[in-house]
Amino acid sequence: MDATRRARSDNATGEELARDMVSGLSALIDSLPESGRGPSAVARALGVGRVPISRMLGAIRREPGAEILAMLPGPETLRQIVNGAAKRGADELLVSRAAACVERFDATIRSFGTRAAFDATVSVREPGALERFEQAGRYQAFKGMGQVLGVEAETWLSTMILTPTPGRDIALDVTAVHGALGMRRLRPDITVSFTYGAPHEAVGTPGGSFDLAMDLSPYYTRDPAPLRSHERGGKVIHEFCPSEVGKHAVFDMLAGVHAPAHSKRFRDEKRTKRGVVVIPDVPVQTMIIDLLVGAGVFPGLEPELYLYNNVARGPADVEDAARFHDRITPSVRPEPIDPDDITLDNLPRYPEMLNRVCSRIGYNAGDLRGWRVRVPYPLYGFQWILAFEAPEAPTRD
Repeated sequence: MDATRRARSDNATGEELARDMVSGLSALIDSLPESGRGPSAVARALGVGRVPISRMLGAIRREPGAEILAMLPGPETLRQIVNGAAKRGADELLVSRAAACVERFDATIRSFGTRAAFDATVSVREPGALERFEQAGRYQAFKGMGQVLGVEAETWLSTMILTPTPGRDIALDVTAVHGALGMRRLRPDITVSFTYGAPHEAVGTPGGSFDLAMDLSPYYTRDPAPLRSHERGGKVIHEFCPSEVGKHAVFDMLAGVHAPAHSKRFRDEKRTKRGVVVIPDVPVQTMIIDLLVGAGVFPGLEPELYLYNNVARGPADVEDAARFHDRITPSVRPEPIDPDDITLDNLPRYPEMLNRVCSRIGYNAGDLRGWRVRVPYPLYGFQWILAFEAPEAPTRD
């Protein structure tokens, strides 16, 4: 049997099992006196935890489809539910029918080797189920990397502003603000360090980059992160050095740079894309990328989002065809935002900060338009790129 036919057969089998599971478990639960009183009442009646009962009810109340199998609790928990219903006096035929479905479910999972492998297969067939499955995996990676690296944060913010360079109609000024919000150290035995600097010079006109020389701490909601700075190998290294470790030792840390005439406004024979590259420095719960452009910059164009698994081969150039095989389809899309009405949950004064940054670089924030990417639990070490396909330079008469 070829791969396509096998996939169709597996899907049909999964859908049939899902229908039987929904039918069998629904009939069993509906036969209980507590069935209409919510998950807590059903859980107490069956002697099972409320969480698995809620998970099961959430699955069997959906329109049957193979993806609900990934939403169900494991077979052992389902056996406890069926046995609890039997002890509660449920009809023997309903109990037997539900128990048979659970055994088929168990055998199907074992045919895939593990529950994770089974869930991965059935989840890809429905977008909502796939996102839930992937986010659960990203959450586990976030927790694991935080424990290994000894640090985590609530939010990683990367804001990139591309504005016209005064007096140079082919160039763009690049301004960036990035960093961690709600960051805390998890382990006192591990050094947590950051390297901040100007944007790299792979695109556009190099030179002239400088720190914004702005104190962004008035816009924080927490104390500024305590940093110890020193130079190493020609770079300034900032070491995160809080005196305490714990849930209350939480800090904000943002840095800004400005690079006049650093990017080209139009495509050339070497490079066609313009935008922002983001690799969060720490494991984070949420990553926010805001890409803002000034008046007349890339008119009528929308940025595209790229995601790279660059862990084995290092940072990727979005225009390098040799790295196309490292691309992963992102589970999110950039959404338009209004810079006049922009919000950020744990940075309430974000609009004020943007206005001040624009004032610092001599630009009117009201002339900006923008896009946002929000990613729950982005995989640590993966590379995100939000970029425009730059237009051709206008022809001159």
